Amino acid sequence: MDPQTTWGEMLDALADGDFKAASEAAGALLNWLRRGGFPPQPLTRVLTDDWDRMICQFVCGQVLATSGKQEINQ
Repeated sequence: MDPQTTWGEMLDALADGDFKAASEAAGALLNWLRRGGFPPQPLTRVLTDDWDRMICQFVCGQVLATSGKQEINQ
């Protein structure tokens, strides 16, 4: 797993309105992080792994929480 690539794919899918693909990437990234994998760098500013992990977990959680609602509303 390349978490940086997965993060980018999730953001690209969100930008394209492909909530299914975004959810799949978010789920894969969350599983990776929960198993102790290193986080991607979510921002252009370099932060510690702890901050990167928290940002990624929050955003992935939001994607998963809202993806079903977005698909229904389309």
